[in-house]
Amino acid sequence: MRRVRFSLLALLAAATVASAAENYLLEGSNLGVWGTNADGTINDAFMSNAGIRTKASAVIGLMRFPCRSFTSNQLQSIASTIRNVGIEPLAILTAKNQTNALSQVNALKALVTYFEFGNENNYADGWSGSTYATHWSNDVPVLRAAAPNAKFGGPVGSDWTHTGSTYLRDFLNGIKGNANLTPDFVSMHYYSAHGEIPAWSSSQILSDVDSDMLPGINTMESDIATIMGSPIELAITEWNYDAVPENNTNTLNTDSVFMHSYTFKVLDGFNSRGIWAACQYDFAAGAGGGHLDMVTTSGSAKPQYNEFLNWKTQNATNPPSITAQPQTQVANPGGTAVFSVGAVGAIPLSYQWWFNV
Repeated sequence: MRRVRFSLLALLAAATVASAAENYLLEGSNLGVWGTNADGTINDAFMSNAGIRTKASAVIGLMRFPCRSFTSNQLQSIASTIRNVGIEPLAILTAKNQTNALSQVNALKALVTYFEFGNENNYADGWSGSTYATHWSNDVPVLRAAAPNAKFGGPVGSDWTHTGSTYLRDFLNGIKGNANLTPDFVSMHYYSAHGEIPAWSSSQILSDVDSDMLPGINTMESDIATIMGSPIELAITEWNYDAVPENNTNTLNTDSVFMHSYTFKVLDGFNSRGIWAACQYDFAAGAGGGHLDMVTTSGSAKPQYNEFLNWKTQNATNPPSITAQPQTQVANPGGTAVFSVGAVGAIPLSYQWWFNV
């Protein structure tokens, strides 16, 4: 009987198997840029402290900031300051006033590629996903026409559970079927605790990551693909252990052991699920009474900053590699040949198969 000999070589697919450190958008953060000081400067330590910017440039790949009511010149100053230290800016547009949003896009389109439309309008304004979809449908086509090279994301909703997000599903159902309304990326936010008294313990927060945060990402990715007909990049543009730690006695931000476990669990979970971008909240803006800062407003590194550096270093020194090539197989014509491959490196890993090389 005639038999066929198969020889395959497995190669790590360079386009999809970059190490986690190479996905620099996963190691993002947020500015507060709360307004202007009495002297007209912008109120955020990142803007005024060169040492803080140096620390950011060492680890942060994406920096998110709100447009608020800043002038065009002020917006350009913020975006330029971010870009000048080698970080990609992400701007938050208003979703409640098309004229203002258009002005913000026009001011920033030469400096910013990524824009979010709105920010937690479900929490701040009581919007449903359907209401957000109406605003998106009215405004985003106008914004895209003004900045055809820009990328727009939404619905920028606050929190989800292991069952996903009704707000997200309602938004997607409100825009599906119209390719002109499809977001370039979907963005959501997640905080485990919300200022509970007594404060959540480290074990409660780590358990929540495993039981709600990460399973919810799986659900949202499935919902996106099901409703829209194909996957869309998912970004988690605010995340941290507690939304309002200043409300309780939570001091986990200074707990190095907890911050190692928490930060690695979250970033590894994002990376293994193919999250496109993620922004910890916040970098050095004094948010949450300073508890949420990665770096103090005076420029001192805190445990979460050190863990971002550690995570980046670990993944940079653990590049993907093949440990076991597939073995040659012999099979009858029309039969099945089964090949396996072993590899190590930062997840997720995928492979290209080469025949007769």
